[in-house]
Amino acid sequence: MLKIILPPPYFKMPLEMPGTNFLVLYYGVQPLLLSSALHLLQFLSGKQAGMAFSLEVVLEVLVIVLFVRYFKFGLWAVQLYILKPLFLTPTDWALNLTTSAYSRLLGYSLKHTNLVLVLGVFIALATGLFLGIGILGQELVPSEDQSRLLVHVVCPVGASIDEIGNLLGRCETILSDRDEVAGIMTAVATESGLLMNEADIFVQLVPRSDRSLTQQQLGPLIRKELMQVEDVRVVVRDQSTEGFTPQRGDPIDFSIQGDWKILPDVGRKIIDSMNYSLTKNNLPLLTDIDMDYRPGMPEVQVTPDREKLALLGMPVSRLAEN
Repeated sequence: MLKIILPPPYFKMPLEMPGTNFLVLYYGVQPLLLSSALHLLQFLSGKQAGMAFSLEVVLEVLVIVLFVRYFKFGLWAVQLYILKPLFLTPTDWALNLTTSAYSRLLGYSLKHTNLVLVLGVFIALATGLFLGIGILGQELVPSEDQSRLLVHVVCPVGASIDEIGNLLGRCETILSDRDEVAGIMTAVATESGLLMNEADIFVQLVPRSDRSLTQQQLGPLIRKELMQVEDVRVVVRDQSTEGFTPQRGDPIDFSIQGDWKILPDVGRKIIDSMNYSLTKNNLPLLTDIDMDYRPGMPEVQVTPDREKLALLGMPVSRLAEN
């Protein structure tokens, strides 16, 4: 049985020819002329299938020969009749027009230098005025309202799964009760090296037109509400700045290097100093302070006194079980 299987959009029905038991796969994108000719094979069967297959091979060879023979001519025709009138000529016209306009403007500016100086001073004063009254924002990393926030929740180290689920559930309830929140999704230990006590809550907000508060205004409110949950540390991240900041999307990252034995203590001291930094109005100067060092589960090593254990009649194995 010979089956010629042709992929769509050319053929959807296999052609069969009795008397043979091998399979031929037809593949590749064929030109329009070859495709139209091959559609005739759908109506062939039986003994005519062999003739159809031969016709297919001949057509393929003919198309390849024509393509190799007239490739340069076709490329020249495409460039002359398609690319040039649609792209090259309009581009040259636009560049010439821009050059002419710039030359006239430059000549006019050189003849009227006093007017140019007055306009320059006016633009500088207007820019300073905008900066002074707060019309133009000024920040290191630009932020935009994308209707989404990321809330990183850190539960106590060593907490059970049930306790972590309870704490995350309380956080989800607080978020769901807000009218600005359209949906939430919680993922535990999303980054490599994180323990099961850390989770990310992806918060999807309703469209900007349906809420009165911006994404930047909702961040501090959500942080304040989630801080009411005991034994939970919350970090609210603005995902709109991820493309302009290193790694996790925080506006500012510090990298400290040194002896690993003292680096964790140095990091904690830096974080404590940041937490105690206040503004003139006695408000926190920095928020969402975090570091990538995770101490893990606390460990206590106990060395038993075997002589005292022997006096009490308690073997070491029993002590280990208890």
